[in-house]
Amino acid sequence: MVVLTASEGAGDAGGRSVVGSAVGGVLSQQRRVGGAVVVASPVTDTVKQVTEGLVVSTFDRERLVRLRPPVVLPAEVAQTLPAPTAAEFCSWVAQLSQRTRVTWMDAALAEDPPPR
Repeated sequence: MVVLTASEGAGDAGGRSVVGSAVGGVLSQQRRVGGAVVVASPVTDTVKQVTEGLVVSTFDRERLVRLRPPVVLPAEVAQTLPAPTAAEFCSWVAQLSQRTRVTWMDAALAEDPPPR
């Protein structure tokens, strides 16, 4: 099993990743379901499609996610993909989904609880 964290260059648009003891929850999920586990959070921004300088549509946020490290995947799959840069992270996850089953994990479930 391989854990890809923000140190490998993948981070969300805000540069934030889910690391630390929370990785244990992602690892547990991967052991339960197999394949790869990708952490994602809901998109709260409005996302528009622009063609030739004109807004032509608005994407439905319910169908979008923000990808965030860590990604946990089987070692044999990791060997077939080069580690992504931050700019390549989304397309890398798309390639990953062509090589193995991907389970999405809500980032809120993967994060460390706030300090008391």
